[in-house]
Amino acid sequence: MFCVAGHDVQRPTHPRLHVRDARDAQIMFEACRLGIFTPVSRRLNDSERAMFIKSGSVFVWQEADDDIGLKRWTDGLMWSCSRMREPFLFYEEKTLGDQLDPNNRSRISTKHAKELPSTGLLVKQTYSAIVTLPGSPPDAKKRKWHITCYFTHEDFPHLPTIDMDPVNDVTLVKGGVQQQGSLHLTAHNLIFHKNDKQETWIPYPLISLVTRLPQTLTGSSPISIRCRTFENLSLYFGTPQDASDVFDSIRESTVATSVTKLYAFFYSPPAGTTRDGWSMFTPREEFGRMGLGTRTKAWRFTEINKDYSFCPTYPATMVVPARISDATLSYAAKYRIYGATSVNLIIDARPTTNAMANAAKGAGSENMDNYKEARKVYLGIDNIHVMRDSLARVAEALYEADMLASMSGSNSVSSEALGPEPPRPGLLDRQTLRRSGWIKHLTSILEGTLIIVRTIHINASHTLLHCSDGWDRTAQLSSLAQICLDPHFRTLRGFYVLVEKEWLSFGHKFLDRCGHLSSEKLFVTAPSEGGSGSDAAQAFFASVQNKFSGQSHLKETSPVFHQFLESLWQIHRQFPTRFEYNEDFLLKVHYHLNSCQFGTFLFNCERERRVAEGNQPTAEEQTHSAWDWFEAHRSQWINPDYNPSLNIPTHDANVLIPDAKDVRFWYRLYGRGDEEMNGGGIANQATAAGVELRGLVPGSEDDPVLAGSPLAILTPSATPPPPGDSGIPGTNQRVPYQPRSPTRIKRTSSGLVSTTSTPPPAASRQDSFRPFASTTPVLSMQSSSNDGRDVLAPSRAWKNATEGLAVGAGGMKSMWASLSSNATAAFQAAQAAYDTSIREYVPSNTESSSNAREDLINQGGELPTRPNS
Repeated sequence: MFCVAGHDVQRPTHPRLHVRDARDAQIMFEACRLGIFTPVSRRLNDSERAMFIKSGSVFVWQEADDDIGLKRWTDGLMWSCSRMREPFLFYEEKTLGDQLDPNNRSRISTKHAKELPSTGLLVKQTYSAIVTLPGSPPDAKKRKWHITCYFTHEDFPHLPTIDMDPVNDVTLVKGGVQQQGSLHLTAHNLIFHKNDKQETWIPYPLISLVTRLPQTLTGSSPISIRCRTFENLSLYFGTPQDASDVFDSIRESTVATSVTKLYAFFYSPPAGTTRDGWSMFTPREEFGRMGLGTRTKAWRFTEINKDYSFCPTYPATMVVPARISDATLSYAAKYRIYGATSVNLIIDARPTTNAMANAAKGAGSENMDNYKEARKVYLGIDNIHVMRDSLARVAEALYEADMLASMSGSNSVSSEALGPEPPRPGLLDRQTLRRSGWIKHLTSILEGTLIIVRTIHINASHTLLHCSDGWDRTAQLSSLAQICLDPHFRTLRGFYVLVEKEWLSFGHKFLDRCGHLSSEKLFVTAPSEGGSGSDAAQAFFASVQNKFSGQSHLKETSPVFHQFLESLWQIHRQFPTRFEYNEDFLLKVHYHLNSCQFGTFLFNCERERRVAEGNQPTAEEQTHSAWDWFEAHRSQWINPDYNPSLNIPTHDANVLIPDAKDVRFWYRLYGRGDEEMNGGGIANQATAAGVELRGLVPGSEDDPVLAGSPLAILTPSATPPPPGDSGIPGTNQRVPYQPRSPTRIKRTSSGLVSTTSTPPPAASRQDSFRPFASTTPVLSMQSSSNDGRDVLAPSRAWKNATEGLAVGAGGMKSMWASLSSNATAAFQAAQAAYDTSIREYVPSNTESSSNAREDLINQGGELPTRPNS
């Protein structure tokens, strides 16, 4: 039996500690066995309960076989029913009012209380294990040990863990500014406590890379930390052991193997915070606002997916055309990937080469011969892997600049508050920023948004959006287009609803794309060979680059929602008076995208949030919505320049048409100054970005994915090439110049409209569908009327231009084909088109053939090399 070692007062085994998991509990058991801590041997009396039953107290006790020992733990408090969250049982303290209320339900639905949080009320956490002591005979009776812990929601983030007591005499260096203080590692946060009583908090989910650096010449042992919010800092410790312990502890706390280990399942907001966030969006209310059921009868609600069996990644309630029955939907779902259902304009967000690759895997694209009333356009927006690598290059440039600033300024600046980093001209490598291609990708997204906005607003036509799966580029384009079309989505509540509707309900994979559960977090120990100086620095940068870009577990991560926010910021910057929310709001949304403090951005689809696992509560019951927190701090997000009168639907002024070429780095997001990131012509990169945008696809023979041939791109003018003597019999047009470099292809901010004259607005239709009163249709809920003014059919000018090329080239189909920046297959197809045309045409005389070759060379083209035949 354990004894109290002569102490009259029964004290806690540990006065202040957070036991995170079974490993921590077993460490406490072992510490008691070794005599490091003293277990509890009897029940606490009333005075001891008053003193020690408080937040942070931990009691270890052994269950006795008789009435002499401690058989059952009692503390004199009233508790809710237990809730199981492996490996612990949790109980919520109840008040007398709770007991008397027959409608009261347990406030605890996870590891911590989630409903009706009350300040100061305790949570009890228990764990039990069967223990066999070392040296015991085989037939010895096994003992049952217990650990009982207490904490409050308010105190929980501040509780220390077993791994680390505060580490003193730590130097934090950030952007050339250094501070002395101590480091605290809590359950969910790294806290640097400066000597002037200020604190810097870093939630573990924000950490993207931790690197142990070689010991410096002065004997310090540094650790470098990179954050998903593009903050970079270094911690210098007095001994290698301290650095090693902190490195290991951060790694253990950062790597999460289950979503239930993330902070959202532990967080509880201050008392009085509402819980309306999860019900912010209801499909019937939102689509009713847009006119469904009142201004149009062409669409209906369906509950075919109420149990998520029809399509697991789709919402339970959907809107479909009224003429399509649920039986038809079920039949059609068999022929669509993931069961996703499908319009006059079909917008494929992918580059054509990606669509070709998907076709090779059994997927692909629509055959336009089956959609007689529709046309299709390819936007050329690259996939998640290209976007991830592009942003990684931007992050690498920022990190290297911070490292240079730290090495050059850490010994010269001290005792300065760590605020926003000042601009550091000359340190940031702008060439690396240019080569990242990030501006080009933002431009391509805004170009696609403009096509959608003009198609819906000017042409009063439907659009069908899709990419490879429908939960990445599709959500980006749909959200941005709705923000431009509908002023409601430029308000705070409208933004909440938009994210819930387009991202959360339709299955954007936040868990995978944000990498919240990466089990192989990037923790690197830089080589110590080479000592200090350039060799060590080069070895370090090489290890960082390899780790950052080469991990296989990163293949599902991509900054898709980040890219949406940065594209939205471009529109916000161009129209600063049209948004109720300010830039700080967008910055904080990006922060909480990665903080894992709320359940909003933790899951891959609506089903994962709303369907309970086993007998456990649902994720929405166990976590809080981010929108409740934003509403509690609403005054911080109001844009002082907002002028709601400008959004009144008068003369189409309520619809935003952003300039897709006016694209800049979101410098505040990256912690930099505007000139530092956007100076030196970087902002002009969008003008010559070389973005792929392919024109209208009227039929399968014009589709490069289905026909394997390049398609005519949307050029600034639809005027056919000037006539001239091509030297080819039967034509009087020159062979058009085929650019050799994708960067030499020019395009306008709206390729779709610029190829034809803008048609007059469509006449009012009975089922016109607009989210607000206006004289201009915004969304049409009815198919094209075939009244002779089908604005989506190719115009005569467009037909004449393309037909002229076909005749002039004599079979050289789509010689104005664009080349995607990574479209090797498209380039080969274009070369094959040249080869085919030369083989098909046999000049009537040698002189005319020679003239044709000279004309092509004079225009800058290259003659292909034909194989010997």
